[in-house]
Formats: sequence, C-alpha cells, structure tokens
Amino acid sequence: SAAAGLAGGTAALVAQSRPELDAAALKGVLVGTAVPLPTTVTEAQGAGFLDPGAASAAEVAASPATVGFGAADETGWRSRRTITVKNVSTRRLTIAVVAEVEGIAGVSVRAKPDRIRLRAGQSAKVALVARVAFLPRNLGIVTGSIRLDAAGGGGVELPWAVALPSPTAPLLGQVRLSTTTFRASDRAPAVLSVRAGGVSDRAGRTQLRPLVRLDVELWRGEEKLGLLARLRDVLPGSYAFGLTGRGPGGGALARGPYRLRVLAIPPAGTYERRFLRFRIR
Repeated sequence: SAAAGLAGGTAALVAQSRPELDAAALKGVLVGTAVPLPTTVTEAQGAGFLDPGAASAAEVAASPATVGFGAADETGWRSRRTITVKNVSTRRLTIAVVAEVEGIAGVSVRAKPDRIRLRAGQSAKVALVARVAFLPRNLGIVTGSIRLDAAGGGGVELPWAVALPSPTAPLLGQVRLSTTTFRASDRAPAVLSVRAGGVSDRAGRTQLRPLVRLDVELWRGEEKLGLLARLRDVLPGSYAFGLTGRGPGGGALARGPYRLRVLAIPPAGTYERRFLRFRIR
C-alpha cells in the first residue's frame, strides 16, 4: 500500500540521521513521535501520522511501541504489561511516565515506577497495569496513551488499548454434521461445519472475536477417546472438518454411537462448547 511505502521511506530517513538506533529504538521513536489525526479514532489510525523531524530529535524510545492489554470480560478485570524505556540521547534524563485515558469512567492505567532517571544509553523496565472497575456499555474498545516526558526536552507517546468484547456474542454457531449416520470412509467422509469466533458491531465499531484454540474431540459415552482436530490462533470464519470414521490414533472406529465435542477457547473469558451425536454403521 501507499502507507507502507511512506512508512518505509520515513524510517530510512530517521535511520540515516540516527545511525546509533537499533531496530526497536527506531520503531519506538517513529511511533512515539507520530502526530494523532484529530478526526480519526485511535484504533483506526494507531499512533497517527509519522513525523520524521520529531523522530530524529527524540530522546526517549519505548519497546514495545504500542501496548495491548487484552480483553476485559468481567468487573474487576486487570492486566499487566511491561515496557522497556531507553534513553537514546547523549545526556542524563529524568523521565515522567504518565498514563492517559480518553475520559472513560471505570477504566484506569497506572505505571510503576512513574518516574525514572537514566544515563545516556541506559534502559529501565516500567510495569503498566490496566484495571476495569466496571464494564462500560456500548463500547467495543477503550484507548489511551502512555506519555514519556523527558525533563528539559520532548517526550514520546505509546498508544494502548483494552478490548471490551460483547458478552452476548457467541463464539460458536452453525455447528452441524452433514449426516449423523455413516460408514467409515476415507473417500467420502462426513463433514463437520463450524462457524467459529465472531464479528460484531459495538457503537459503530467493528469488533473481531478470535479464538486461541478450536478443538474437535471424540467421545463415546462419558469417555473421551482423544483429539480429532485442533486449530490455533483462529480468526472468525467458517471451518470444515472431514470425519472419515477413524479415531485419533488412525484406526477404524467400531460400529456404534459417538459424540463430538467442539470447544472454542477465546484469548480471555469463558470457553464455549457444543456436542454433536453420530453413529458409525
């Protein structure tokens, strides 16, 4: 895209003017000095428009350059992340760490320590803790920034975000078998179709609900026979699995009734499951 070319060119200019910066520090000063776009929400623009002049003059860099706290799914939720703050100037700096929230009640972010002193080239770890006292309604995400203000000089900002997934949106839908009675066959398997994850609209913001894992387990009665399929890092969408009538070890299943348990595990919150019955003839 045009944006990729612009970002690459800007990075090359800053790298030429600041050859002492490593890749993490270069990214930190580029993101940290970007100029926010006033008419665009944070989740759509990220840090904003790159400013090569400000990046070349930056004295502080942070890694990672952005902070995702994860998904808040209950009252009292909290999440901890750690960033590395580096003095990329030639002088000793006193840096104040200031967390800002975009006016959303119930959500707070605190930094510890909130003030650090670094020699030229020195780094320090800073812990960031996000807390949600109660879940705001009709919001898909809460955003803000962490400011690193250097005394006597400029500062940088790190965008952060807390996702607020819809509590009613299902993680599994349209879970069905093409047939519930079939013979074992490698050539003409039965098909399990699953709609996993979700895409919802919250206050005009599209929200994706991915899965950490999607499992298909085989059961007979109350006994778990094993795992038939496992997908990791699953994006919302429709998925299909072939059931050949063979078990987890590859052997043909004996005739009789069985159950499938389809398990959807999100990055945070409660998993969902569905059971389907079938019979091998």
